Amino acid sequence: MIYNGIVSGITINDSVLANGKIALLQIEDPDLPDAVTVSGNLLRYQYQGWARRIVTLVDVSNPDGNEKVHVKALWDTGATESGISAELADMLGLRSLSGTGHISVGINGDPVETDLHRVTIDLNGIVKVKELVVVRHEGLRSQRVDFVIGMDIINRGRFCLDSSAGNTQMTFELIR
Repeated sequence: MIYNGIVSGITINDSVLANGKIALLQIEDPDLPDAVTVSGNLLRYQYQGWARRIVTLVDVSNPDGNEKVHVKALWDTGATESGISAELADMLGLRSLSGTGHISVGINGDPVETDLHRVTIDLNGIVKVKELVVVRHEGLRSQRVDFVIGMDIINRGRFCLDSSAGNTQMTFELIR
């Protein structure tokens, strides 16, 4: 399936090629939406049947560099802050924010100490957030995602989830 010029079902291979480029693999991915529509400031993601979770593709980059990485992101209304997998943070060469050290956050209801990083994210060219402070998540990749879109991003727009017709549709419209 192709949408917005991007082939769906692309995920990051953990290896980096000798020339420093990140190796990508094309795979079938049941987590990703079946259709994506972009219209003005509105993003619409459609899933066949009832989606157990909302996962989309997002570009994440180090604000100090030029390389961006295309990864899967989980939309999580229970997350106050957005987060990044430890593996992606390391791959992008993100530094811990100076002066913060480790902070305590609740992840899956358990308090843990972690670091904060600064990233730039881009959702289909509509939602671009520069210098976003995110929480480092050890073990996030085990959830088959590298990024969590939390309420710090969702609160910037109008978020709607509709499964009333037997299929799931999520829309997000940037309003600020």
